[in-house]
Amino acid sequence: MKKWFMIGIPVVIICAIAWFVYAEINGNPYVKYQMDKELPTHLETAGESKAATSMYLFANPKFLINNDYYGDIYTLEFKDEPHMHYYYGLSKKDKKITQFCEKDFDKDGVIDTITKETKHAEKSCVSMYANRD
Repeated sequence: MKKWFMIGIPVVIICAIAWFVYAEINGNPYVKYQMDKELPTHLETAGESKAATSMYLFANPKFLINNDYYGDIYTLEFKDEPHMHYYYGLSKKDKKITQFCEKDFDKDGVIDTITKETKHAEKSCVSMYANRD
């Protein structure tokens, strides 16, 4: 019994460290699963479709975002706005997808973050940089 305990504890510690490193590099798999499941529904509700996107990227930003949302986000680029990147997050409270108000506009390699109204901006967006304390 003591032998299994002495082997089991290091294995559990190594697995926990491996999980933390994986999640830090690739993002939380649970959040990715939830967002993969909810984002197409959210886009359909907003009058968009996944087919209208030219880029669909799950990311783990290296900066803090709104504490009401998980730290992993989706970046979408629509075909009719090829240089505009929209960001979506998963709410911790109700597991719903929300578009963030901040959008990145990439022009000639220079990226500007904007919050103004754009073609695919949603009225109920939330600031990515609010509530980060």
